[in-house]
Amino acid sequence: MRARVLDAYQHGPEAVVALVATLMSDLAAQLEALSARVTALEGENATLRAKLETTSHNSSKPPSSDGPGVKPHPKSQRTRSGRQPGGQPGHAGHTVRLVDGGCTPKPPKIPSRSRTTSESPGADAVVVFMADPAVSKNTRSAVSV
Repeated sequence: MRARVLDAYQHGPEAVVALVATLMSDLAAQLEALSARVTALEGENATLRAKLETTSHNSSKPPSSDGPGVKPHPKSQRTRSGRQPGGQPGHAGHTVRLVDGGCTPKPPKIPSRSRTTSESPGADAVVVFMADPAVSKNTRSAVSV
């Protein structure tokens, strides 16, 4: 570099001006390239910082991925009352009693006017209500027992 400057100095002031202009244009090109690289690296840095700041509190990551420096969720502040779980002493309680005859329900008798043509008069039938999601109304059909 020193040799270029001395050579330009010996050729006169116009050679020095031309050398300075060449050096300035080279520096401007380098500055523009470095400025573009800094902008790209700043964007990458912001992306990585945002990724680094995600925890299980502000993303869908599991708590085990938070790392050792993150405080765990707070434990419950409730204290034990001293009572045993379940029914407490002195409470009468309620019990469901069995009905005589067991739990086999019988189908209701349907009047003869709701029978189908295949049924004989006086036959027992069960009415079944079916809700079809495709149809807005419920339908009714009789099934022979």
